[in-house]
Amino acid sequence: MRHPPSGPGVWSTVALTLANRAKRNLEACHPQGWEGAELTGPRNSIDFDDTEGTGVPANRHVASTRAPRQPCAAREGSAGIGVLSERMTSATDELRFREVQRVRNVEIVRQAIDAYGRRDVEALRRLMRTDVELDWSASKGWFAGVYCGTDEVIRVFADYFSAFEAIAIEPESFVAGGDSVAVPNVARLYGRDGIEVSARATFVYTLRYGAVARICLYQELADAVEAVGITA
Repeated sequence: MRHPPSGPGVWSTVALTLANRAKRNLEACHPQGWEGAELTGPRNSIDFDDTEGTGVPANRHVASTRAPRQPCAAREGSAGIGVLSERMTSATDELRFREVQRVRNVEIVRQAIDAYGRRDVEALRRLMRTDVELDWSASKGWFAGVYCGTDEVIRVFADYFSAFEAIAIEPESFVAGGDSVAVPNVARLYGRDGIEVSARATFVYTLRYGAVARICLYQELADAVEAVGITA
C-alpha cells in the first residue's frame, strides 16, 4: 500500500495553498483589496505551532473576519445598493440646492425691480456688486450703451428717473435658470406733462454670490433665454 507524502515540506505546501486560497477569497469579496478586510488573525493567514517538534502544524487555521462572512454575491449586492443610494442622495441634494438658489435669485431680482420702481438708488446699490455691468445696448432710448460699476450704473438710473414723473415696471414672469433670471415686462413711463409711454422688453439679471452682477436688456424674450441658456 502506498502512503500519501508526508513531512515538513508537504505541510508547507499545504499551508501555502490554503493561504493563497484565503487571500483570493478575501480579494474577491472585498473589491477595495486585501487592506479592506478586517482580520482577527495574523496577516499571513496561517499560524504554525511546532512546539511538539514533529514538523507538523499542530494548530493551523485560516484567519477569519470579526463577523460571520456573507456570500460574496450578497455583500456585493448590498454595496451596489449603497452606492446607488448615495448617488441618488447626492442628486437629490443638488436638485434641492438648485431650487433654493433659484428661489433666492428670483427674490433678489424682485427686490431690485421694486427698488427701481421706488427710485431707491441706495437699495439698488446694496443689491448690486461693485463691478456690476448694465448692458442697455439694445435699448431704443436715448441712454443705450454699456455701463460698468455701481457708481456709473446708479448715475444712469438717476438720470433716467429725472426724465419721468413716475416709472412702473410690471413683470410678467420670472424665468430662472442657473445664475440668471429673465424677466419679460412692460415698463410704463409717465412724463411730467402727463404723457404715458409703455414699452415691452425683457431684463436678464445675472447674479453672483447673492448680488446682481449684470443686467442686460433684450427686446425679445426668445433672444434673452437663448442668450443665457434657460428655458422659458
